[in-house]
Amino acid sequence: MTLGPAAILCAFAERWRGALKDFFVMFGRVPFAFYVAHFFLLHALSLVLGALQGVPVRELMTFPPFYPKNYGLSLPMVYAVWVLVIALLYPLCRWMAGVKARSRAWWLSYL
Repeated sequence: MTLGPAAILCAFAERWRGALKDFFVMFGRVPFAFYVAHFFLLHALSLVLGALQGVPVRELMTFPPFYPKNYGLSLPMVYAVWVLVIALLYPLCRWMAGVKARSRAWWLSYL
């Protein structure tokens, strides 16, 4: 279900112009940097969420199926956190794209 609509969206997105396209292209220029950074950010946010919900951090140092029953967010809040993560990682991705553009180092092509 997700691949079909994503493919259709990509077909239309090729025709986009302006700030919206530039926003999404920024993440496409540094996919590995975004991929690694989002894991660390989400882990930190999950520990903060646990602290706010009164869950001891020790109980969150396990696999998600074993998390406490009172831990978690509603679906609208999950989408809000998703938007927050994208917004927080945009400056890092923009910086990293600038570093890649200014440098000729071969290894930066992998980031």
